[in-house]
Amino acid sequence: MSKKVDLQVHSAYSDGSYSPSELFKMAKKQEVSILSITDHDSVACVPEALKMAKCLNISYIIGLELTVAYQKNELHLLGYGINYQNPDLLKLISFSQKSRTEQIAKMTDKLQKLGYQLSFNKVKSRAHGLIARPHLADEIIADPKNRAYFQKKHGKAPNRSLFIQTYIIPGKPGFVEKKHVPIKEGIKVIHQAGGLSFLSHPLGRRFSEGISLTSFNNWKSVLKNLKKMGLDGIEVYATDHFIRDQKALYQFARKNHLLISGGSDFHNKKIPGLALGCLSKARKIPYSVGKNLLKAINPKFTFQAK
Repeated sequence: MSKKVDLQVHSAYSDGSYSPSELFKMAKKQEVSILSITDHDSVACVPEALKMAKCLNISYIIGLELTVAYQKNELHLLGYGINYQNPDLLKLISFSQKSRTEQIAKMTDKLQKLGYQLSFNKVKSRAHGLIARPHLADEIIADPKNRAYFQKKHGKAPNRSLFIQTYIIPGKPGFVEKKHVPIKEGIKVIHQAGGLSFLSHPLGRRFSEGISLTSFNNWKSVLKNLKKMGLDGIEVYATDHFIRDQKALYQFARKNHLLISGGSDFHNKKIPGLALGCLSKARKIPYSVGKNLLKAINPKFTFQAK
């Protein structure tokens, strides 16, 4: 089996199901030799991840996924090779975490009024670190009464993804907007922390519609504008991308001198339901993507296996 790379993985410090230690053990077993844990608006995983990377001799790129806004649209910004103790970065993360907590509390109230039985304290208790929408969805569908209510209204049994898509994304009845960091500021702070900024799942259509560029008329013009703001690269290889979009993004990146990243967006064995380093059962993230990123980032904010 050839070596693999995965540059977007989430741990239990945000909305993933596994600890950093468990993710690194999984990576070792699955022959992933370059890994980046990119938790949402959090770098709490880094000390444990660094320890495990050194213990198992797996190259580790310190990263995160910031929630930002462009023209009032939510987007996700990946930061790679960052100083996770940078004061400006920690200040921005604190703002984003507070905004997330306020958003989940307000969405809990909305869903209660829509007929679902839940409490914010129980939703919060599901989070090991950062609270996020999956915790809200999981708390609701854990209750048989809520599952029956959803099925009665929508004709099918709910799962986490279906509930989120039905109720708590932009334009849906349980959604509440949160205060966002402008993407220009996010790019600036990632650079101040010594890192490189990449747009996550830019043409995500399967799971990330509403937090990708698919809602814009011309995604190429948006990316060109983001590059002027300092964007360093784009996540070309994503489970959320159709092959035609992957090809279009690859060509755009090469033509416009943007770096390329790739990630499975692994949260657990159900989301996306694939092994680490894979885009589908048949396709892997090219290993060259990880090797090139290791060369591009500041070696101070990574661990490179020997």
